[in-house]
Amino acid sequence: MKNIPKPARKTHPLLITVILMLIQLGVLIYAYILFSEFTSFLAFGWTVFALILVIFIINREENPGYQIAWIIPMCLFPLFGILLYIYVQVLPGTRSMAKEYAKSVDRTAPFLVYNRDVLRRLRSIDGPFGSLALYMGKRGPHPLYLSGDNTYYSSGEEAFEAMFEALEEAQEFIFMEFFIISEGELLDRTLRILLEKVSQGVEVRILYDGTTSYRLPSGFDAYLEELGIRVQVFSPLIPLLSTYQNNRDHRKIIIVDGKVAFTGGMNLADEYANIKEVFGHWKDSAIRVEGEAVNSFTLLFLQMWNLQRKEDEDVFVYLRRYKDLPRSDSFIIPYADAPNDGESMAENVYLHILYQAQKYVHIISPYFIPSHDILTAITFAAKRGVDVKLILPHIPDKKIPFYVARGYYPQLIRSGVKIYEYTPGFSHSKVFVSDDKVSTVGSVNLDYRSLYLHYEVGALIYEKDMALKIEADILSTLRVSQRIYIEDYYSFHLMTRLVGKVMRIFGPLL
Repeated sequence: MKNIPKPARKTHPLLITVILMLIQLGVLIYAYILFSEFTSFLAFGWTVFALILVIFIINREENPGYQIAWIIPMCLFPLFGILLYIYVQVLPGTRSMAKEYAKSVDRTAPFLVYNRDVLRRLRSIDGPFGSLALYMGKRGPHPLYLSGDNTYYSSGEEAFEAMFEALEEAQEFIFMEFFIISEGELLDRTLRILLEKVSQGVEVRILYDGTTSYRLPSGFDAYLEELGIRVQVFSPLIPLLSTYQNNRDHRKIIIVDGKVAFTGGMNLADEYANIKEVFGHWKDSAIRVEGEAVNSFTLLFLQMWNLQRKEDEDVFVYLRRYKDLPRSDSFIIPYADAPNDGESMAENVYLHILYQAQKYVHIISPYFIPSHDILTAITFAAKRGVDVKLILPHIPDKKIPFYVARGYYPQLIRSGVKIYEYTPGFSHSKVFVSDDKVSTVGSVNLDYRSLYLHYEVGALIYEKDMALKIEADILSTLRVSQRIYIEDYYSFHLMTRLVGKVMRIFGPLL
């Protein structure tokens, strides 16, 4: 758009942040070198302290892989490991964010009550998934709903066209949440619609993660506020080395009038609709949700919106009432996952699908740096005769995670998992489908960052028609993907295989 402000001609804030963080890291290294010159008595002291920290880490309720990634540098370089752990893990930012998020969830919890009749209906059809719904309803809270008229989109191009159509029909409010927003044709078209809607009296809110600021003009959020679009930037980048910077808002949600919601893998940037090519053809997916389940997406958005603003607004005005709900065998649970809340909701959804599968589990993910639990579940499913297919990118967007993912290939292949690489480019979908009945679509990758460090969102769907649509997309994707056999793995360059194995140690921190 012509009236979007141009980027300021100055050193970019992201560059300044990176430089300052590197300086802080340099200070830690210098402190390590300085103290290492002291007596062996001091060396003994910090070794003992490192051992105490190791015991403390082991007894924390954290994933073992994440614990190991911290313990190794602490054992090899005790002083440096101590300084780094205290500086990164003990700072109060992460804990305070988790507490504020819990308060925000509590404020909306009274509106997130599951319908016991709907739950009984699912449990009578499928006991194990009824139990999963009970768990999600209690621990989220993420209620179970009868499924409305939902639509699956197998490409970003299709999904964005549907999103634009929904935005143009908005009459009351539009809520949008993205991990990345970038300048380009998609943003221009989106803003044209949003500004038109603002002129018609529609309330518009945009929430995006602070790491995306480097893709936008300086002052972009203030500019949109002046035009009547409310903007919230989640956790803006600050030059401080802390896990506070690791906990990003990776979610993708669009809600229109409380009647329609979208979620999936796409961000608001041109590569997600293949308007521009960065890593070959970009394969993505999304789901459009209608019916009562949209209320959950609305509340999930408001939980994040009010996390930092701490607004005490009347969320009830954004919810829709549905009276005569149809009886059906189709169900949906919108769900979210947050770091440091003592519950890995997204991982538990994935684990349940893997352990309950009888015939097949087919998966698309852009990254594969699994927790021990996920790796055990996926290999065990294959060993007990379940057809497990895993589609990963052939052209990576990040080389190190790509090499680490390939490092798991021998173990997966020997267990019977069928691995495919999407040869046209980068597969960014985050999709599970199993046994022609259950599927999940959302923002959750199969890596530690998504499962433990980021704020995520997804939709668990128990519906045959939806599962068949997603399975058809996966079968279509397989036709343009290359299956990787064990001999293919050993044909990869030795150095990339070595990097993958070595960096696997630090996979939880990537």
